[in-house]
Amino acid sequence: LYGAMAAIRFYEQRIEDRKLALPYFEYAMQWSLQQADQAIVNFINNFPNTATRGLMRLLTNTYTNSVAGISDDLVRELSIASMQDNSVKEQLTHLVRVTPGDGNDINEQAFKAK
Repeated sequence: LYGAMAAIRFYEQRIEDRKLALPYFEYAMQWSLQQADQAIVNFINNFPNTATRGLMRLLTNTYTNSVAGISDDLVRELSIASMQDNSVKEQLTHLVRVTPGDGNDINEQAFKAK
């Protein structure tokens, strides 16, 4: 859940063009919530006592081990957005330092050449 809160804060305070950043934000939220959901399921499954496990399922409203995945449409939308060279990409990668000739530099050159 901390990751989801950090994504909200970053999106609200640091992103200049929210419309362009929406696919990144939606994916980050879905991924963070999915991880939190999986953590709750794993926590409940860790109880060795069946009665305690059942009580925890009741208290947390978690009646199944299945966790919803991220939709393919959202992944497709994010992949299209990540192929754009725009201000959002610049904001998200501003801390990445490339050294000429390393893998990041080669990937960046190929990306810009497309």
